[in-house]
Amino acid sequence: MTLRELNRTLLLRQMLLERKRIDVATAVVRLVALQAQYAPSPYVALWSRVAGFRKEHLTVRLRDGSLVKAAAFRTTLHVMSAGEFPFLASSYIESQRGRAVPDWRTLPYLRTAPLGPWPHTKPSPSILWPKPLPDPVVSTARVVRAYLAAYGPATRDDVKQFTGFRLGQIDPALEGLRVVDDGLFDVPRPRRAAADVHAPVRFLPAFDSILLAHRDRSRIVPPEYVDAVFNKRNATTKNTFTVDGFVAGAWRIEKRRLVVQPFTPLPRKWQRQIDEEGARLLAWYFA
Repeated sequence: MTLRELNRTLLLRQMLLERKRIDVATAVVRLVALQAQYAPSPYVALWSRVAGFRKEHLTVRLRDGSLVKAAAFRTTLHVMSAGEFPFLASSYIESQRGRAVPDWRTLPYLRTAPLGPWPHTKPSPSILWPKPLPDPVVSTARVVRAYLAAYGPATRDDVKQFTGFRLGQIDPALEGLRVVDDGLFDVPRPRRAAADVHAPVRFLPAFDSILLAHRDRSRIVPPEYVDAVFNKRNATTKNTFTVDGFVAGAWRIEKRRLVVQPFTPLPRKWQRQIDEEGARLLAWYFA
């Protein structure tokens, strides 16, 4: 597959070619889990992917327990489906065995409902999942297949990058899966997009999972912009926006204004789309 085919296929599976009219919980399952180390991030991630998304759609789901927030994948907070949490927790805990003395990483903790108004930046208490967890081998296979459906095709190193699992844990889960190219695995009957499909401007939050899903980030972040997007000193990422399917700049909210910073001057037609999509983001952000 060419770079643009990988890019457009990733955007298709991530619902970034066209916003989908689906339930928020369904969207989260489709995306496996949303990075939530920074509280507003999963909200912005869903706004860019789900048609008609309002902030309360996610908050209500977190409060009724159909979606949960917990440490998973690289020991960072994610929003995930309560139905998928036992499998994610089982495979995550398996990945932590022997890496450190027993601590909270080897127990299925999750956060309680969000506190206060959006953006819910005050940490909520943690509680222990009260039910038994499924078999870790079965769980890992389920998680790996979900990852490939959402972010594939991908290499075993990509799976490790996203999940933080050991290769010895990942390899059995890849057995029997389709090999579409040298080293690239995928699910049966995968969704694909052509290289020439139009990709609209999209605004992505800090830590968006699409930026963290592959060892080789070039299918979404051009190599020349990697250092501008990722701060290696404190392991953070900027809020970014895409142009023609690839990250092209950063954005931030400052004094109720949207500040957009392209990494290089952009053609007028793209700047117009950035302005239009940015205006929609700002209106939603403070609605």
